[in-house]
Amino acid sequence: MGIKSVSKVFDRGTAITNPYAAMPSLHAACALLVVVFFFPYLPKWMRVVSLALPASMAICLVYFGEHYVADILAGWLYVGIAIWISSKWEQRNSGAIKNLRAR
Repeated sequence: MGIKSVSKVFDRGTAITNPYAAMPSLHAACALLVVVFFFPYLPKWMRVVSLALPASMAICLVYFGEHYVADILAGWLYVGIAIWISSKWEQRNSGAIKNLRAR
């Protein structure tokens, strides 16, 4: 049935894992960023479902040895900081744009 060949794929995968993978995990960060970007536009029931994307990405990255949990948490922290900075920027500049339109 080819069971030995399947186990060889997993053995080879664990042999070539990268112990020096990127910190933070941009794979985890991008998955969360997409969800956070569309979060306000989603219906409430879909918001919970949409969180499965970053969660499953995190599980896969750790399970297959691509990243440590700390890498993923740092990537998510980057997303939080980026969203916070961009929202402050938008709030600050929205008043300036309204003043220009009033002229």
